[in-house]
Amino acid sequence: MIGRPEALILYSGSAGAFGVHERTLGALGTATYLNADAGHASLYDLALLAAMYGMFGGFYQAAAMVGSEKVPAAEFAPMVVSWLNAMTAALPAVAEAMDAGDGADDDSNLQMQAVSFANILSASREQGISTALLEPMQALLDRAVAAQRGGAGTPSLIGMLRTDPVSA
Repeated sequence: MIGRPEALILYSGSAGAFGVHERTLGALGTATYLNADAGHASLYDLALLAAMYGMFGGFYQAAAMVGSEKVPAAEFAPMVVSWLNAMTAALPAVAEAMDAGDGADDDSNLQMQAVSFANILSASREQGISTALLEPMQALLDRAVAAQRGGAGTPSLIGMLRTDPVSA
C-alpha cells in the first residue's frame, strides 16, 4: 500500500520535525502524527495489527465453517464484508463505553454472549473445524461470567484484558 492514500503511516516524537517533513512523508501514504511520545507510533501499529489479525482470524474460522459444507470462501466473503461493515459501525459507541468504564448491559450481556459463543464452538466442532482460534474468547467470556460480570455489557471485557488489577 506504500505510496497510496490508504497506507496509514504513523509518526510520533518531535512535532516540529513532523511538521517540517509532513508533505514529504505524505508521499508514502497518509502521514498521521500521534504525539510527542516516540513509542506511540509503534504501539498504535501493533494495536492496529492486533485488530486486523483478530478480524482475519474470525474470517478464517467462518470460511472454514461454511467451507465444511462446500461453500467457497469467495462466495461467502461478500456476506462477511457486509456483516463486518455493519458491526464495525458500533465500534465508536463501544469505545466510548470502554473509556467511560460503563459496564452496563448493552442488550448483549456477557452471560448471553458466553452461551452464544459456546454455540459457535459447538457448531465448529460438529463441522470438523478446529476451535483453537476461538477458545481464548470463550475463556474470556467464561471468566467474566464467573467473576459475576455476566449482566455487564461487552465493552466491560476490556477490564478483563488489563493486567493492572486497579483497571480490571
